[in-house]
Amino acid sequence: MNQKIQLIYPKSRPFLKHFKYDFPLGILSIATFLNHKNPNSDTELINGEMYTEGRVLKKIDTDIVGLSANLMNYENAIKIAQRAKERDSKVILGGPHSDYFHDIILRHRDCFDAVVVGDGEKAFAEIAEGKPFEKISNLVFRKGKKIVHNPVEVLDLDSIPFPDRGLIKRNFASRMLDFFGMRGYVNYCSQKGCLWKKNRGGCIFCAMGGQYRARKPENVWREIRYLHEKFNARRLHDLSATLTLDKKWLHDFVKVRPKDMSDIELFIWSRASDITEKTAETLCRLGVGSVALGAESGSNEILRNINKGTTMEQNLKAVKLLKRHGIGCALSFVFGLLGEKESTLRDTVEHANKLVKEGDIRGITCTVMNPLPGSPSFEMLKRKASVIHGDTVHIRELEEKWVEHFTHVDMSKIYDAIDDVLSLDTPYKLDRRVEHNY
Repeated sequence: MNQKIQLIYPKSRPFLKHFKYDFPLGILSIATFLNHKNPNSDTELINGEMYTEGRVLKKIDTDIVGLSANLMNYENAIKIAQRAKERDSKVILGGPHSDYFHDIILRHRDCFDAVVVGDGEKAFAEIAEGKPFEKISNLVFRKGKKIVHNPVEVLDLDSIPFPDRGLIKRNFASRMLDFFGMRGYVNYCSQKGCLWKKNRGGCIFCAMGGQYRARKPENVWREIRYLHEKFNARRLHDLSATLTLDKKWLHDFVKVRPKDMSDIELFIWSRASDITEKTAETLCRLGVGSVALGAESGSNEILRNINKGTTMEQNLKAVKLLKRHGIGCALSFVFGLLGEKESTLRDTVEHANKLVKEGDIRGITCTVMNPLPGSPSFEMLKRKASVIHGDTVHIRELEEKWVEHFTHVDMSKIYDAIDDVLSLDTPYKLDRRVEHNY
């Protein structure tokens, strides 16, 4: 007899509104894998961003509940898990928050039976099959008073079925992603992890975990074709962090592009240091319409402090080259970085202004430096201040204590600089300041 399963993405911070349009790929991938292993499985997906908290709690009625938690939605995940335990469900937690806090969570919360770390597709399928916890890779669980850590298995991305958007009950095609003000995008992911982090340690604010892996280019095009043919998706957003860093992969991706996919427009993420004349030409041939660049700061000293591996000069060169090839840019800036001063804040405002004048800038995102759990900056902050409260942390507190201990400015100066950048003439602006004490 099949067990009934509910996979839930809990409601998160208000500014993460893009999840209302495209279902989070991680939990969708797990549901797809479950159906692939057992076509008769009874699996329901619930995107908490689409409902009130109360309505999600009323929906809980199942044998197994799987929750995907991050820093922004973990407290809601706890509420859902507690309700599920009241109904005798087995509750499994996964996601970035549990990747870092798994032991602490299991010691503090008896509402979670186990935690999945890393790739969750195979582990959750084996849980659904009733396999003993002791024999499931990527699982952390309680055995009496002991916390047991099973070996971690890294999955071959090409062995995982494409996330099946057909599993989403609400009309997926009418709720495509609105990202940087550009409507109609559908998410997919050709790579996991960060190649810059693998090669050079990554930016100090990066909390991206897991081993860097890239799918075969042919496999990615098969998914793009599926999205195009089944949902008429013509604009696709690749979530990969460093798509342009592996030049051979990018070359092969262009080389195997199907001839009948020439009307597909891509939105990708890149590093300014990767954008050469040759790369810009390649992206143009690939059909890239927009590139997201993490400009971060207008100070080369600050960029060195955070191990960004880029410079202001490279930022400027990148936006010019992309504009010359008909490609727009979405820029992101982080304020309150390591060593930030009033002068570097002014430099960033000036740099942003220059980038807007010289490039085809279609969107700007501004955020306050947030030392996320799992990042080098979080480990730095832990040595200076008490920021972990049991199995939770508070975003606003992380920001404020980081600014206090690692910058030479106060929050009001940072907010003034953000206001100045967001006042620039661009079609779309996203202010990611935290307005509440999350």
